[in-house]
Amino acid sequence: MSLPWSLVLPHSQTKSRAKIVNQKAWVFYTVCLLTAIFLNRGVRARFPGILGFASNISSSDIISLTNQARQNNGLSGLKYNEALSRAAEEKAHHMFNHDYWAHVAPDGTDPWYFIKAQNYDYIFAGENLARDFNDSHGVLDAWLASPSHRDNVLSGRYSEIGIAVVDGVLDGEQTTLVVQMFGAPVQIASVLPSESAVAISREHSSVAVPSPIVQPKAYPVKVSGPSAESAPFSKQDQSLNIVYDFLTSSGYVLTSSHQSSTRFLNFSLLTKFSSLIFVVFASGGFFLDALVARHWGIRRLSGHTLAHFGLLTIVLVALYYTSAGMIL
Repeated sequence: MSLPWSLVLPHSQTKSRAKIVNQKAWVFYTVCLLTAIFLNRGVRARFPGILGFASNISSSDIISLTNQARQNNGLSGLKYNEALSRAAEEKAHHMFNHDYWAHVAPDGTDPWYFIKAQNYDYIFAGENLARDFNDSHGVLDAWLASPSHRDNVLSGRYSEIGIAVVDGVLDGEQTTLVVQMFGAPVQIASVLPSESAVAISREHSSVAVPSPIVQPKAYPVKVSGPSAESAPFSKQDQSLNIVYDFLTSSGYVLTSSHQSSTRFLNFSLLTKFSSLIFVVFASGGFFLDALVARHWGIRRLSGHTLAHFGLLTIVLVALYYTSAGMIL
């Protein structure tokens, strides 16, 4: 059998598999994969700007998709607020400059610090983060698929929204960071119904912690700052509960112009599609080998073709679900 055919067809006499799917080939594939992984890590560590990340995420699209989801669930749309967008932008810069991915920075700086710095007086506030997504729909789909993030997007407490889409280097890797800030100003929140439950959800804890219930005063009071102390905003004799919801996803460079950002190389997509091509290539090799072996009457005691197909199917599904971005 000539060399080209021996690569893709089983051997009729030795009954061995085609060379592209035999044991030596898999050893070669494994060595190549490990080499690529180590090279990738080395290049990203030494030259973080070389392996770029391309995204087609637009701030205006995020706002439009958010309001569409709210309207589909019987809620009014959120109004764009420039102060919240500036706060979101500052939060994104802070994460890049201090190299962390969390709602609360290692130095204790929380999202409300950035909102307060913009002189935004709020009763209710929330944050969503996203990173490593390729488009705006992927970001919203991930938030809506997460119960806690969905609660933030579809909360009736908020009336305004701010967005920042930022490209940068996080953990030595270029990516796109999306920061979504929600707010309800004091003058607007005063007409909203009070809530009976308060949850503080932070990145480092999955346990809901109740906020103190404060008796109302006879005058409006600002609610802001890291201490998250709350005070009533109306003259009615009722309790006030403040909800602080955090939502995140993945991303990298900050753009306040609300335009999509595109880098020269999307390493995330490159990894995903190259992996998919390899899985399809291996599946095709096993399929052709099994088909020809059956046609030629070649019997193997340890073929395990179905097991190989099952494993490759699992890998395909895993690649599909793990190649998307992250939410926090």
